[in-house]
Amino acid sequence: LMEQCQSLKVLPLTHLDMDENHCRELGVSSRPGLEIVLNQCTLTHAGTSALSEVLGRNQGPTKLNRCDIDISGLADGLRGNSRLKSLRTPYSSGSREFVNRLVLAIASALRENKGLVDLNLDFCWVSDETWHAICDSLKTHLTLEVLDLSNALYGWCDDPGFHRVQDTGTLGNDESEFGDTHNAFVYPF
Repeated sequence: LMEQCQSLKVLPLTHLDMDENHCRELGVSSRPGLEIVLNQCTLTHAGTSALSEVLGRNQGPTKLNRCDIDISGLADGLRGNSRLKSLRTPYSSGSREFVNRLVLAIASALRENKGLVDLNLDFCWVSDETWHAICDSLKTHLTLEVLDLSNALYGWCDDPGFHRVQDTGTLGNDESEFGDTHNAFVYPF
C-alpha cells in the first residue's frame, strides 16, 4: 500500500497495539517526505526494541506522542537519529525513581541525537539530577527548538516537598490571580 501511494505526506496512527512486526514495517515504509505519527499507541517490549533499531537506522516515525512505550529501551534508537522530530513522553504512574531513570535515559540519548526538534517532558518529575542531565545534554544538541516542561513539577503532588495551598482569595476578591478557585500546588525551591 505504501509503495502504491507515493503522494502520501502524513500517516497518523492512533491508539494501536504494536508489536515488533508493526514497528519493523514502519521502518520499511518510511521515506523522505513522509511524516509518520504515532499517537498514544501501545508497544510491546519486542516492539520497543524493534522501534529502537528502526530509529537507529534513521527510519520509522517522525513523531511519538504519549505512546505507552519503554522510553529507556527506546533511548538507544534516539542516539544519532535524525528522523524523529518530536517526542512527547507518556503519562507515568511509576515511582519517582522510575521516572528519574526515564528522564536520565532521554537526556543521555539527547547528547547524541541529531534531529529532535520538540521534546515534551510534561508530567515528569524533574529532580536536581535530571535537571542537570537535561541541561548538560542541551549543550551538544543543536536542533532542539522546544523543551516543554510544563506541569513537570505538578505531576508528583504526593511528594513531601509539595505543599497543597488552599486558595483563600487573598488577592482582594474570591478568585485567585488567574480566576481559578481550585487548590494550587507550590514547590519550595
